[in-house]
Amino acid sequence: IFYTRGDGKDVINGFGNDDLLEITGVTDITGTVNSRGTEIYLKVGSTNKAITFKNFEATTFNINGNSYSISGTKLIRNEELIMKERSSFLIPNS
Repeated sequence: IFYTRGDGKDVINGFGNDDLLEITGVTDITGTVNSRGTEIYLKVGSTNKAITFKNFEATTFNINGNSYSISGTKLIRNEELIMKERSSFLIPNS
């Protein structure tokens, strides 16, 4: 699936683990999940909720070659999630 800056608001139905979303012309992407966990809203650049995922089956979202997962009410890049989990296992120096 391709999305380019200026494409407006889009809805993607049925996004799966093997699907790939390519967003061109934008590097700033943030994602939030609604309270029921049934929709994900991507904010692309300075737009507001430019892409909505509905009826998705994915547990991993492949966007621009990066892997994202749901963490609470946010869509977080897996590299950031791994770093967060690793830091929780660090033992402080005494």
